[in-house]
Order: sequence, then structure tokens, then C-alpha cells
Amino acid sequence: MIYTCILGSISECKIHSEDSTMADLASLISICSKRTIVSAYVTPPGKIFLLSPLDRIMELHNIRAVYYYRFGGEDEALVLVNKLKESLSMLLSSFPVMTGRLVRGETGSWWVKLIDTGVRLVEGRVNMTIDEWLTVVNRDAELKLAHWEDMRVDMYFWSTFYVQLTVFEGGGLALGFSCSHLLSDAICAAQFVKKWAETHLKQISIYPPTHLSLTPITGAVSSSFLNDSPCVKHYESAAKAHTEQGRSQGLRDPIAAHSTVTFHFSNEMVQKCIRDAQWGSLNGLQPTPFEALTALFWVACSRVKGQETLVDLSLCLNMRSTLGLGDEFFGNAMVFTIMDPHNMNIKKEMKEGELGYLTRILQEAVNKIGEEEAMHLLRWVESKREGEGGKKQYEPFPVYGPGLVCANLEELPLYEVVFGNGLEPVRVSLYVEPVAGEGEILILPSPEGGLARNVSVTLPKDQALKLSKEPLIFSFNSMIPI
Repeated sequence: MIYTCILGSISECKIHSEDSTMADLASLISICSKRTIVSAYVTPPGKIFLLSPLDRIMELHNIRAVYYYRFGGEDEALVLVNKLKESLSMLLSSFPVMTGRLVRGETGSWWVKLIDTGVRLVEGRVNMTIDEWLTVVNRDAELKLAHWEDMRVDMYFWSTFYVQLTVFEGGGLALGFSCSHLLSDAICAAQFVKKWAETHLKQISIYPPTHLSLTPITGAVSSSFLNDSPCVKHYESAAKAHTEQGRSQGLRDPIAAHSTVTFHFSNEMVQKCIRDAQWGSLNGLQPTPFEALTALFWVACSRVKGQETLVDLSLCLNMRSTLGLGDEFFGNAMVFTIMDPHNMNIKKEMKEGELGYLTRILQEAVNKIGEEEAMHLLRWVESKREGEGGKKQYEPFPVYGPGLVCANLEELPLYEVVFGNGLEPVRVSLYVEPVAGEGEILILPSPEGGLARNVSVTLPKDQALKLSKEPLIFSFNSMIPI
């Protein structure tokens, strides 16, 4: 389910139970057609693209996003749907990796055969107005607006990218986008949808993205790096947890086990959180919205889990700038690093400076990951795939886990996907599936702009309900009228 929380007062938090509404909402969604959209220009045959270590390690995950748009009537929405098919075909000519097909080697290596087999397009309809839908939608129903199919044994017939265009009764459109995390992280996915809008409006000349393979450093990984690297510790703990749980139990059912709570923080709320977090921060540096909000939700999520100390937390950070990758890079360039909370006790009331203390730990973790650390990590990941003498069969594992994971996605251009005058998204939802550990926190941009942020938290159902009422979170809304 989704709890949409606009922090004016606790009573403003709208709680929707999927137990009572899921069946009704699902019955309102109908699929009208499924087709394949191919590139407007044929991709030259015979080329392949090798996936990097950071690509291959994301094998078990997928990304799903839903963009909502309002229209004056259904006819307007249907006209846009037809035009979007044309602009999508044009854009795909510059993204041959998206229309290719995956090939897996015996030792766990992956590459894409660049043949123009297209992406899957699903068209649907919701027998409800968009405003009614946004009032009652839950997580389970929303995921049905972003079509996804799990990987098949015969991957030649499996698409790694899906688009769904769903028209609402009376006007309104949901644009769903799904892709395998093997080929793209959330940043690339959001950039692609933005370029789709720009192509549709003919605002830019499309150039192929930079499909660079992140080549790891050569040679053995030093023992000092393995012992000291919080990045390696995250991946090792995730792999170990998956092995201990068993492959069949390593991934929980995201629909049956979890709920999503979405909080909106206005500019003023984030400023207040930053002021509280700045006391004791690293060298007096003002925390970023990501750092301040992560510290806040680290404590809040630990509380609803009944922990006396902070729950294990890992950060998911964008390494494009660190690795010298431009905005046109297409692939995976986000790295995970595990935190060391020093078993800090969680009090009923936070003392002055405690939020700043956690923020300092977060700042130190973010600043520690430089180019050398990132490149050593690439080599370590590659060595795990190679195994002993390259003969060991690679066993994929869920990377979003086993503890709580917080991803810095605050710079995604989610609300820049504009298809015409007045056709900007009224809401965007983003998911990284499946949820494998203690839960996920996604720090996202807000349509309000500036420092404002949306925070999407996915937890086990009972914990999500508690989080929607957590007093610590609502303590940052006293200055904000609704």
C-alpha cells in the first residue's frame, strides 16, 4: 500500500489498506493491447555491449516508475498516447542497448546483443478519474501501472525495458516505465524518460548515450582495502545473508510483505531538519537534504522496528562525478556503502545534537568514497564473479539489503518530464524491486522544487503503518500550515 503523508498534522496522513481496496482497484485496470515498439532507424548488426561489474551485480533487481498527468478529457489523452509511440520509436534509435537482447555467459558474465528487437509497450485504461485514483491508490495497484515481466529462461524473447500508457476515465494519463537493473540504474531510467519528452517536443537533437564499460583496475585487491572498505562490507553482508537464507527465501514477495509510505517535506521542513542536523556536523558543513533526511529516517525506522540501537543502514550513492562519467553515461554507476552507528542507543526523545551526530557519520561515509575506493570495488566485484581460476559459477544476490538501504535520488529529473504546455507530472512514484532486506528509503525530488523532497519508504506492512504515525517525523512540521 501507499500512505501519502503531507506533513501538516498527523490527521492529514491518508492511510489506505490494500486488504480492503486492492481487489477493487485491480478490477478497475484493464489492459487494451500489448505491442513491440522498434527503433525508427535500424541498428547495424553484429555489435555487442559488455556489461560492467556494477551492471552485473544488479541482476536480481528491476526499476519501476509511474508518472501521472492530468488532461481536460480522454480524447486529449488518447491523442498524446498515439504521438508518444512515434517519439519513442525515434528516441530508441539512439539507445540500441535498450532494444537489444541479453546474453549470459557460463561464469556469470553478461553482454547485450545489439539487435533491434524493440521494447514492449502496454496500453491500458482505469475506470476511475485520475484524482480519485491518486486519493485511494495503494502500492500494489500502482505497480500494475508499470508493467514488468520476470526474466525468462529463453532471454531472446524477453524484453529488458517496458513502457505502459494507461488512460484514466475523464482524462488523465499514467506513464509507466520499467527496466532491468542490469542495464540501467534509476538515474539513467529517469534521464531516458526526460529525453523522451524532449524528443516528443523536438527540443533537442538526440545523440547516442555514452555506453562506456566501467573497466576495473587490474591486479589483486589489497587485503587492507578488503578489511577497511565499508563498500565491500555491504556487498559481502548482502551475499552472506542471501546464502544463509537460501536462494528460494532470499527475495521476499514485495507485494505480499511490504507497504510504501510517501512523505512530502516542503522547503521549510527540510530547512528545519537541516538546522537541527547541522549541530555537530562534519567541520560545520551544512548537511545536504539527503544527509539530514537520512539521519531522521534512520532513527524513525529503527524505532518502528522496535530496536534499542540503530538498525544496520547502507547508503546507495551516485558515483558518476567521482568516476568522471558525464551526464550521457548509460548504465549503473551507483555504489553501496555500509554505515557504522557505533551501537548508538535510541531514546524516546532525541537529545540536542544527536541528529547532528548521525549526520556527521553520514557525511564522513559519503566523503570517504573516492575514485580509488570505487575502482577497487569494481575489481573486487569482478573477482567475485571470476571465482577460483574463473571456474566458479557466480551466484547472484539481492544488493538492496540485508539491512535498511537509503538511496540518494534527490537529483533525478522526475518533474522535468513535460510533454507540452500544462502537461507536467502531478506526481511521480519510483520503486526498486524486489525488496530484500529491512526496507528501502528513497530520497526523491518534489514538484515544489528547491530544497523540498519526497521521501518514499518501503517497510514490512506493520512497520509502515507505525512509521506513518511516528512523532519524530511529524516534529518537523510545526511551522508549516496545510
